[in-house]
Amino acid sequence: MEAPVGGVPTGETRELSAVYLIGDFGKPSEPFRALVAAISADAAVLDDQSPRSAPMILELGDNLYEDGLPHDLDLPGAQDEVDKLRALAVAFADVRYAGAQVPLVLIPGNHDYSNNALARKGNLGDISRWYFLDELGVVGAPAWTHVPGDPRRFANAAELFDHLDGDPAAHAEFMAPVRVPHTDEDIFMVAIDSELILDLYAEGHEELAAAYWRELDRVLAATPDGAWLMVAAHHPPVTYGKHGEQSFGNWVFGQGYPQFPHAWQKALAVSLPLGIVLGIVVNPAAVAIAAIPPLATVFTSGRKQDVGSETYDRYAAGLLDHAARHEVDVLVAGHDHNTQIIELAEIAGFTGDTLLVVTGAGAKVDPVRRGRGTVAYLSDYSWVRMAQYARGLSFEIIDRSGDTRYRYDVSR
Repeated sequence: MEAPVGGVPTGETRELSAVYLIGDFGKPSEPFRALVAAISADAAVLDDQSPRSAPMILELGDNLYEDGLPHDLDLPGAQDEVDKLRALAVAFADVRYAGAQVPLVLIPGNHDYSNNALARKGNLGDISRWYFLDELGVVGAPAWTHVPGDPRRFANAAELFDHLDGDPAAHAEFMAPVRVPHTDEDIFMVAIDSELILDLYAEGHEELAAAYWRELDRVLAATPDGAWLMVAAHHPPVTYGKHGEQSFGNWVFGQGYPQFPHAWQKALAVSLPLGIVLGIVVNPAAVAIAAIPPLATVFTSGRKQDVGSETYDRYAAGLLDHAARHEVDVLVAGHDHNTQIIELAEIAGFTGDTLLVVTGAGAKVDPVRRGRGTVAYLSDYSWVRMAQYARGLSFEIIDRSGDTRYRYDVSR
């Protein structure tokens, strides 16, 4: 992964803007701190080059593992979650450009909702907290923006919570697609709440889901002439990692089996499923699970959060349809804990030249394999640097050491 495979190098050297794409960073681990340090070093270099627009960071969901922020701060364990967020914020406070903290824009992921946007689980998953981080004493809170959702008509997190709680229509209206702030004038990036869409489908709110897609139509139609059109979501419509479509090969060998570089790693990956197969001899229930496809799907899949489930596939189909009809240039997403660059033109049934960038390795890493349309993939802690030029874009996969592992260029 040392040279571009696809796209056309721009041949330009002056950057107009840079966006740092990082997903699923939600725990203050050492790999996370190394990634942020690499982003900080890049911003310092950029400061000397005077691009047209200041850099910004876009976090692609799962901003706090495992179940998001608490609703009641006085309940046991609540402050532990807030302290994790504060530790994340301290790291980002050191990412500076032109004497100020680099803006951080966040979109919601399934873990920020505790896996359900419409029904809070226990005390965690209160999405309203993200819009009032100053109430939690988060360092650098003025530099953080959570999108979609405009909280200005609400006085505090409690008021916003009361507005959203138990009202799917109010939630869908509040989380309507919106342009991502702090981007260059020629970057028209729209943020959507993909977990909300999944849950609208999962709980039978068909009309609300349809209305959400219509609003995305309206926003995308407002793209200025000549601007790069992008959509940012937590869930990718296509992925070849842990959340990808399950198959017998994935179940037996695990996603990313072909990527294991050493023979001993391949042998270890095979040993566990062989043990499962041998277990069938003494466990008749395993025969039923293996023999009946629906049960096998339940056994191997995370259901709603995975490609191949009915809910996820309806979401993915809707997103791909909008990408094709509006000629979206780039989709960016997280969710899978790896990095992938995929040319969607290679996906059966997709008509368009949209590029998909999946970057979800901010705090966790899972295996990933090559699939249809894959031009780059990496199972390592990483982020993606998107640079804008006068006639093109570049996407660099950068690891926690700050080394570029792959660069993909697009030009017009």
